[in-house]
Amino acid sequence: MTFWTGVAVGGVRTTVSPKDNGAWIAAQLCAGPQALLALYLNQKAAQRPDQESLKAIWPAANISVVYAGVAGLLNLLIIIDSMARCERPREPQPARAPPRSGGG
Repeated sequence: MTFWTGVAVGGVRTTVSPKDNGAWIAAQLCAGPQALLALYLNQKAAQRPDQESLKAIWPAANISVVYAGVAGLLNLLIIIDSMARCERPREPQPARAPPRSGGG
């Protein structure tokens, strides 16, 4: 949701642009297949000169790139966290007292 919010705010031509955004595109690609779809849509829109309306003006462009990049970085953080939790050794379970027999 955060990734597509960024694309909606800034437009696909401004948000997912490897030429303009440099390292942010690497963060955006961590968002998964949806980032690849947005990159594809960016390249298709770049081939049509009448699609200038898909570019954002300055303030929206910066915010949209950050939104999309943060979405990818959050995905990366979840992956790293789940891998760390799988690698962590299990804590020993406390020994349970044997049940008492009710002879009495």
